[in-house]
Amino acid sequence: MLKRPLIQLSKASRFLLSIGENFEFFQQAIQSPSNSLKYGRDFSEIKFAIERADQKRILLQLHKRQMLKVRKVQENNAQRYLIALTNQGRAELLRLGVLNADLLPQGKNCLVVFDIPEQHRNLREQIRKLLKAAGFFPIQRSVWISPFDAGPALIALFALKKARSWVRAYYVKEIDRESFSGRSSTK
Repeated sequence: MLKRPLIQLSKASRFLLSIGENFEFFQQAIQSPSNSLKYGRDFSEIKFAIERADQKRILLQLHKRQMLKVRKVQENNAQRYLIALTNQGRAELLRLGVLNADLLPQGKNCLVVFDIPEQHRNLREQIRKLLKAAGFFPIQRSVWISPFDAGPALIALFALKKARSWVRAYYVKEIDRESFSGRSSTK
């Protein structure tokens, strides 16, 4: 508990009020108080510094997980970093593309059929887990359907994994049963 309250309209009270208005950004800045001293009370600068630090941390994590290759390049007395995706990074990017696929137009679906040899049983189980996580439903054990447009990302992912010949993806439209029941036979 404070020994004495802040004086109304003092610098400290105004600062505290501005923190209240920008609480979510300041909460992150508190974890590194040097940011608030370095940038003053301009929360847009603090926000930018926090976002940049987050980006650096994420890049380092991806590099450690071998999803990115990072190389320093010296150019005109300035240091730059070149960043490239590894095969593992490409696979993860494609996997995320499958998981975040957009909906297909009403009535259309993505159908995935696979026939993976028994010696690659692990891959078959990974495919089933991925399809389930991406909103696909099994019609049979190796035939899955979804209203999401995940086909192109799936095919690219399986090509990267050297399993393209075992997997097929199709856009399909289910035939409406009612259109056949009400049809008259006119000649």
